Amino acid sequence: MIDPHLTAAEWYLGGFSPERLPEIARDAIENGFDGKNLSVLATLVKPTKRDVEGLVDGALRELGIPAPLSTDEAALWILGSVKASAGSGKMTALNLVGKLLTAFPELEKPYVEEVKSYYGLPGNYWVFAVILKPVLTEQISKTDSAFVSRIAEFIEEVCTSGDIEAVNVLWIEMFEWLVHSQAGELKFLWPILGPSTKEVIKEVASRRRETENLPS
Repeated sequence: MIDPHLTAAEWYLGGFSPERLPEIARDAIENGFDGKNLSVLATLVKPTKRDVEGLVDGALRELGIPAPLSTDEAALWILGSVKASAGSGKMTALNLVGKLLTAFPELEKPYVEEVKSYYGLPGNYWVFAVILKPVLTEQISKTDSAFVSRIAEFIEEVCTSGDIEAVNVLWIEMFEWLVHSQAGELKFLWPILGPSTKEVIKEVASRRRETENLPS
């Protein structure tokens, strides 16, 4: 069954399509939930927001959600859901953001603030581009070696995970920027980057034909 808390959070942030609600309602009923709002939602076909907005609060309460949620509450629900997905297993594209936020609690506040304007659950590429990259850039400018070393360890874990999709997030949102930038970020990072990270960055630089920024 789809997580009703996450559904509620995305709905109140404006990122959940009303057309998906009948499926959610039918799934809930099949899993033992009941209520007049769920029952009506389950019968609708391709509803508009206007069709469902008088039913959603009640349906969510029938699922045990204290609806309606404020924007702050919805964003915090998303944060909690994403962190819960991290688990204790290896790094994958499915738990990448959860692992990141668990490893770097200082990113939670900017994540929550950005989620409010994203209108739902942001994906991996967005999080690394909008949340991590600006913070990393700032810490490099401050020569904050402690934070940057932690980031380097995290990136190495991704690069050794064997998960191609997770590595591709770093490739597109981090490594392409590093090999292209003339500001010296890669030179600062290079001594503390892990061997697998360096190999991936070298491949990025080679494919982009931008090897001039690679430290010797």
